[in-house]
Amino acid sequence: MSSKNTPHCNMKLSIVRLDHSRADFRAKTIPHDLIIGSLTREVLDYLSCKPALEAARDNNQRWSSLGTKPSLKEFLLKQTLVKNVMRYVRDPDRWIAFTSLLLKSIAFYRYVESSMSIPVDEETKLPVVDLPRTKLNRPYLPRIMTDKACARRIEEVVGEEVEESTDSMMNISHQYPYACMIQKQDESSFPLIGCDVVIFDAHLNKHTPTISEFLKVFVGSFTPLEWQSISTSKNALPRSDDDTLQEFYLRWAMKEAHTKALGYGMNVDFDSFETRLIGLDVDGVDQKSAFKPHDGIWESITAGMNMSSNQHDVHVHHQVSFVSQITRKRKQNVAILEGDFWVFTFISLVERSELAGKKTIESENTTTRNGCVVVCRGPFHDIEDATTSSNEHHIVLENLTLMDLIRFHGMKAVMQKYK
Repeated sequence: MSSKNTPHCNMKLSIVRLDHSRADFRAKTIPHDLIIGSLTREVLDYLSCKPALEAARDNNQRWSSLGTKPSLKEFLLKQTLVKNVMRYVRDPDRWIAFTSLLLKSIAFYRYVESSMSIPVDEETKLPVVDLPRTKLNRPYLPRIMTDKACARRIEEVVGEEVEESTDSMMNISHQYPYACMIQKQDESSFPLIGCDVVIFDAHLNKHTPTISEFLKVFVGSFTPLEWQSISTSKNALPRSDDDTLQEFYLRWAMKEAHTKALGYGMNVDFDSFETRLIGLDVDGVDQKSAFKPHDGIWESITAGMNMSSNQHDVHVHHQVSFVSQITRKRKQNVAILEGDFWVFTFISLVERSELAGKKTIESENTTTRNGCVVVCRGPFHDIEDATTSSNEHHIVLENLTLMDLIRFHGMKAVMQKYK
């Protein structure tokens, strides 16, 4: 893809790297493991908070400075949000939970005013908006009165109908140290979008002391053809442990991004459907992309990175897309849209040279941790539409810090005790 013509874009991927962001919040008087609790309370006390359904109905209060005393409902919501952050035992999980809360709030404000940037005007103070959830615990953007989008029904699972925007959908994923959010912000040829982030770490312990033992646990989550793509190269030779681990995580992220786009998440057995990438797993039409398929997904991604190393177009840098057709392998109590086409976009998460010397929190593991964000969008009813979207609808990448998320809501300065 040439960088001379800016491709049409209606998707933004916000990426927060928390091992670097946490270093921005040091406090001389607060023990390190208590900082996140104090920070969460300070931010919610200063900004207030509001349920999304109420914020969507009240245009005036939504943009006011909200200097008035919070209502009882808002006070109780703040207590709930603090508990939701602090219920985790591990400190990194608490930072992830707080970051996810702020990202979802930003998704709401960008939904009602897509031109909002970071930071907002210094005189503005926006409450932290709490999004509603479906019965399957998926957060969503509620439809506002000016939105033409219709309700989305999750009928085969719980018979639930929600008034959800399909013009501005969002999805959150996180695996420490990353928290990511994908959001589409206009009418498009595809109604659904989901994402998943993975880090290429082998979780070795006494039960799975080697990468091979670790991978055996997940064989049953894939179809035989999918596992063959994970473990075997195009030359029918076994992949190395490291290469197999990377392909496993990428194929897993494809499945999770797809089920999240459908609204089911982990409520689907992953071996009940099969994902095959056209042009990589099966022959297909030439997608006319600069990123030609190689031996495996990660090799295709890294080849694309090398080809775009001299480009400065944020729309195409470090991302490669494939069209896929989903096949149902056995019946489940969910609607897998068999026969339709989907687009999977892979965005690499590689240690960038400018971050090598950036400060991190004390005792934090600062070794390079490569990973990937996988975005699934669709469905498309024919391969031509899917291919066009794959080539023309690229994702804008937005690298943020936790400080950026707080400043977005209008906090003029973070408290001095965190300096």
